[in-house]
Amino acid sequence: MRAECRFVLHTPFGRVEVLWEGERILEVKLGPFASGDGVRLEEDHGFPYAELFLGYFRGEGVDLTELPIADEGHTEFRRRVWRAARNIPYGNVTTYGQVARTIGAPKAARAVGAALARNPFPLVVPCHRVVGAGGKLIGFGAGLEWKEALLELETGKVAMIR
Repeated sequence: MRAECRFVLHTPFGRVEVLWEGERILEVKLGPFASGDGVRLEEDHGFPYAELFLGYFRGEGVDLTELPIADEGHTEFRRRVWRAARNIPYGNVTTYGQVARTIGAPKAARAVGAALARNPFPLVVPCHRVVGAGGKLIGFGAGLEWKEALLELETGKVAMIR
C-alpha cells in the first residue's frame, strides 16, 4: 500500500491536485479530474514542491519539468515522449509531429498524441505545450480552456492566482 499525500490548489479555472509520495510526483490532476477524495492537504503541509506549484500559477516563470515523477510501469515509448515534452522550454510550444521527429519516430505523430493523452503528470510533463500542425490547440485532457489558460500563463498574459 502506498503512503501517498495530496496537495490541492484552487485556481480560477478549477482545482489542481498533486499526489506525491516522498520526493516523487505520482499524479497531477487538473480541473474536472481533481476529485478531492481521500486525505487532502490544503496549501503546503509537507508537500516538498508547494512553493514551486504556487509560483507556477502566480505566473512567476517557474518551470516544473525537473521535478521527479513516478513513471515506472509505463511503456518505453510513452516515457520517451514524456522526456521529449519535458524538454520543451517554458513559454514555448511545439507540434505532435516535431515531438515524433525528436524521438526518432517521424511518422508517429498520432502515437505521440496518444502517449500525451495518457500523461498522468500534466504541468510536470507539459503536454499543454504540444499543439497541432499550424499551432492549433487540440488534445488536452482537462479541456482546451485549461490548455489555452496554461499557455497564456506561461507567456505572461495572465496569472491564475495571486
